[in-house]
Order: sequence, then structure tokens, then C-alpha cells
Amino acid sequence: EVWRIFNNSGGWWHPIHVHSEFGRIIKRHDEQLQDYEEDGVGKADTVTLGGGSDVEVYFDFRDFDGPWVFHCHNIEHEDHFMMARFTIRS
Repeated sequence: EVWRIFNNSGGWWHPIHVHSEFGRIIKRHDEQLQDYEEDGVGKADTVTLGGGSDVEVYFDFRDFDGPWVFHCHNIEHEDHFMMARFTIRS
């Protein structure tokens, strides 16, 4: 599954973390890929979104149907419930 994630929060940075799965950053629409992202193979459990970032991330939700969560890893943002739950069905 490919997610396109936007950060339009007015300059805040958000390290987004999806629980229980790694992602592969396949495209940054507004900036260069980082060295570790360039081959599209390197896995990451956190995707850093700078102010105005627009990123495509591939996830392979393999064999776990049910609830998943993702959240921002900034402590202040976690404290303000910047998180979401989603469901995967095979």
C-alpha cells in the first residue's frame, strides 16, 4: 500500500511512526531523498516530515488484520494526542 503523507502544519516537523511495520520512502515531492532512502529498499519505522513535506511511503501490511496505530514522535505532539488508529483487512 502506498501512502502519500503531507505536512501542512505551518513549519512544524513531524517524525511519523507507524507501529508494527516498516515503510520504504519511495518519493519526496518537494525535496531530495536522503542517502538512506535513495534506493527505495531501506526500511524505516519513522518518516520525518519537515515543514511543507510531501512524501510517498510504501507499506507491506503482510498478515495482521485488525487495528494499527500511528503517531508523531515529538513528545509535545504525543501529549496532545497527535495519533490515529486504522484498520487493515486482507
